[in-house]
Amino acid sequence: MDLSGKRILVAGATGALGGALSRELRDAGADVVTAGRRDCDVALDLADPASPAAAAGAAGRIDGLLIAAG
Repeated sequence: MDLSGKRILVAGATGALGGALSRELRDAGADVVTAGRRDCDVALDLADPASPAAAAGAAGRIDGLLIAAG
């Protein structure tokens, strides 16, 4: 799969599954924007109803979303 030039937002990127999927996306050429509560490119707390919209705005243009949070 070639994802060159695609920007993917990964929610839950610091977890085991999210981290593994982020690496796979990068290996496929994607520009991965990580989102989560700690050590990520974009802050995201799914317990806060306003957080997803704020994270999407902070991430800028995205071509895809992968949710591995929860």
